[in-house]
Amino acid sequence: MQQEKIVIIGAGHVGSHCAYALAHCGVCREIVLTDILPDKAAAQALDVADSVSYLPQDVTVRAGALSECADAALVVVAIGEARQPGQTRLELAQVNVNILKDITPQIVRVAPKAIYI
Repeated sequence: MQQEKIVIIGAGHVGSHCAYALAHCGVCREIVLTDILPDKAAAQALDVADSVSYLPQDVTVRAGALSECADAALVVVAIGEARQPGQTRLELAQVNVNILKDITPQIVRVAPKAIYI
């Protein structure tokens, strides 16, 4: 089943690789990358869009905002900080849990019926 639009929140390694894989699998018509750093999301979206230009399926890859989740069939949450030198994995997990606690209500308010991964 082909989804119309998938929004990926977080344009780091995980988010951008997810966008690439989804685009090449042809499971949706549109992929929107969002990030706290809009320029990063735009750069990653351009890279992925360039990689699909010769595929047989038509997929649009672009950057956008959290509000894009409103009409998304699927929302992929790929947010998180990278581990800093000397930081334990448990400390990193707490940092990322706090980020998720902060952003989840914002996403759910915009897209209460979306499927989340």
